[in-house]
Amino acid sequence: MVIAAAVGVPAGTVGAPPATQAPLAASALGPVVATGRGLASALVVDFDSPMDAASVADALRVDPAAEVRLGWSEDGQRLSVEPVGRWRPATLYTVTVGTAAHDRDGRALAAPLRAGFLTRAATTATLEVVDRLPSGVALDSSIAISFDRPVPIQGVLRAFLISPAVEGEILVATDGPDDSDPALADFFVWQPSDLLASSTRFTASLADGLLDADGSPVEIAGPLSF
Repeated sequence: MVIAAAVGVPAGTVGAPPATQAPLAASALGPVVATGRGLASALVVDFDSPMDAASVADALRVDPAAEVRLGWSEDGQRLSVEPVGRWRPATLYTVTVGTAAHDRDGRALAAPLRAGFLTRAATTATLEVVDRLPSGVALDSSIAISFDRPVPIQGVLRAFLISPAVEGEILVATDGPDDSDPALADFFVWQPSDLLASSTRFTASLADGLLDADGSPVEIAGPLSF
């Protein structure tokens, strides 16, 4: 014989399912804005539960508008927001994920997620005569070409111009700061193959279209006249 035990429930008591906590993104904690971000660097957001990728993509906005590529870790908790191409230099971006985003259990974000970052400034280039004299420059003077961050060596070799035309060569004076890529450098010296013509005004410059290591246009201070 089976006896069923009945458990009394006090009058007025209503059963309720356990409360569930909304998913949280670590980037939502505090008004921290990263500065100096590389133009090809991804923004990484960590969530505390596996997210529904489609809902996050629909709820994500970038301001100013930029085309981005989203990537996820295998566990669905780390989101990578990467530019298609590159971010604009010296620009403050805000990435917002609205509350329509939810995790794989259907729990929506409790509040919009906003993460901001400021991209680095554009790479700049300067040209300067090495051997200046009170009356002009030495006839065998070189020209220093410097950048505030590494640029492709071949790009500089193609971009250097001098008028009137003079035979010469460009030497790589120093490698990039970390010496990790032999194709990059940040300081060059142009040397004439023979003495420069006396009493002649020369103009040296870098052609438009020179790109840095991130593929972003280099800002050139202007032509050097001597």
